[in-house]
Amino acid sequence: MDENADVDGYSNFYLLLEKKKYTMKVLILFVSLFCAAIMVQPVYSQNDGLVGGALRDNMLVNDTDLGGELEKDKKKQAVIVIGRTLMAGMPLKAAVRLLGIPKSITINRGSEQEIDSICIVYLNHGLKVHALTNKTTVEELEVLPTFKGEFSAGIKIGSKFSSIIKTFGMPASKEANIVKYPEIRMYLFLRKDTLISAKLFDKNSKILDYKLIR
Repeated sequence: MDENADVDGYSNFYLLLEKKKYTMKVLILFVSLFCAAIMVQPVYSQNDGLVGGALRDNMLVNDTDLGGELEKDKKKQAVIVIGRTLMAGMPLKAAVRLLGIPKSITINRGSEQEIDSICIVYLNHGLKVHALTNKTTVEELEVLPTFKGEFSAGIKIGSKFSSIIKTFGMPASKEANIVKYPEIRMYLFLRKDTLISAKLFDKNSKILDYKLIR
């Protein structure tokens, strides 16, 4: 019997096993996200807004949908506020609970397995949530032109550049219609000095989009 053939056979077997483990890992992640989406939605609070570098890396979960507070909590949940109820760095499950069942979920393969990521699309909210497949937090929050909510500091899609400066101060740079606030990991996209979209990232994020935009 050819020993080299045996070695190749074992190598192929273990490679297949690793692929199956990876596929199962992603499948479990997807199932967890959908389960979270149909659970009771918690209300989130944040001590600080976005101003002054206060894009915090952790959210405080406040599950208080009790008694007469139920209707009040539902109204709070109806308004999505970037930097308060939804932010980069928060638990992925918490974001899915807040936003509900997504329109689609896609997987993006990186140059290395550790930077493989998923993109969860919420067209009804005008948002995309990005996460690494080996982590359980939101790596990137992509705010689309159709987003109807607002930022905790008060700006929203359609705000003018002058309002952005008044709120956040002068950016580190403004080039090709991209306004960069790297200290709070926020990047705003303008058209004719009007905010049309934004990207916000978790601290020290390894997601490819963050590396490209910095």
